[in-house]
Amino acid sequence: MSDHSATVTAALEQLAGSRDATELLDVVVELRQDPAAAESVDQLRRSFGQMRVPVEKTISDLGGTVTGEAWINHTLRAQVPARGVSELSRVGTVRALDVPHQLEAD
Repeated sequence: MSDHSATVTAALEQLAGSRDATELLDVVVELRQDPAAAESVDQLRRSFGQMRVPVEKTISDLGGTVTGEAWINHTLRAQVPARGVSELSRVGTVRALDVPHQLEAD
């Protein structure tokens, strides 16, 4: 089992392992949340802003790009080379990495 198995979902790990190392993959990056920041909307936004900095730098350093964000649930959407998934999972502010999922109406 890899050292990042708690962070990278099985679906993303399988996808990254089956693609060329340089192929860009769409990923959803869930950031850790500071429990103390849950007191107000402004604190949640500030916390997200701080947590995202090292993640965005790593994504950029890997040759990827951030394509979207949602501060309300502390997530970033990005394109990352398949070879970079493991490295991105080791950034301390990353809670989980997954493939995007299509939302379906009930």
